[in-house]
Amino acid sequence: MKLLADENIERPIVAWLREKGHDVLWAPEAHASESDHALLDLARHENRLILTYDLHFGDILFRDRILCDGVILLRCKGLGRQQRISWFKTWWPQLEQKALNHFIVLRNNRLRVRSLWHET
Repeated sequence: MKLLADENIERPIVAWLREKGHDVLWAPEAHASESDHALLDLARHENRLILTYDLHFGDILFRDRILCDGVILLRCKGLGRQQRISWFKTWWPQLEQKALNHFIVLRNNRLRVRSLWHET
């Protein structure tokens, strides 16, 4: 799976996904301080799903009806860094299975999946 991990995604999550064989472009490594619009354009151009904690990607996608391969929005209140990493790893099989062509919000222990539109 090709992913674009936003700069707010922890390095251990990026490293773990890479170890699992995923092609992960991590924003701080090549696109630090890029705007959400620029990252979304990059993800679309390279057919990558976006992995983020940032609510703005949803705002941009749905307000402007922008096409993309998918977004995984992580929302985990009350979890420390190590807990977030473990939480993500636990949920990854479900996220991986449903992510393509969807906007997914994982909020603590609840998964919400919304289909994205496509050009016809």
